[in-house]
Amino acid sequence: MLSLSPRTKSILLLISTLLLGMVLGAVVSAWLAAERFERIRDLRRPGGVVRHLDRVLEPQSDAQRAQIRTVLDATSAEVQTLREAHRRELRAVLDSMKIRLEPILTDEQMSTLQNRLRMGPPGPRVPPHRGRLHEGRHRGR
Repeated sequence: MLSLSPRTKSILLLISTLLLGMVLGAVVSAWLAAERFERIRDLRRPGGVVRHLDRVLEPQSDAQRAQIRTVLDATSAEVQTLREAHRRELRAVLDSMKIRLEPILTDEQMSTLQNRLRMGPPGPRVPPHRGRLHEGRHRGR
């Protein structure tokens, strides 16, 4: 067996502790980021705000929950309508931009632009609405 001096052992122990701390820090940081990302993604899904507020407000009775749910569902429907209108307006503006850029850009640049616009903005992807606005995954209840 290799004999190490006390100083070498101390240095190796210190380096090992630092490396272990860095690895654990990276793992915990990635896990926390994934949790935040999931919460944001859940809020952006149709009905996500309704589910979130239902958990946060903690209705005191079934009657109060029903009243709150009525208001939240109506608001959720309004928000969904606004999102759809915003998407249509944004699409029209971007289509206009492409038309104005077409004579300026090369074919390769135009292709890059079209691919980028087809991908959409960076960030979590939210599946299209399917069904009632407050249905879906519901943690905690």
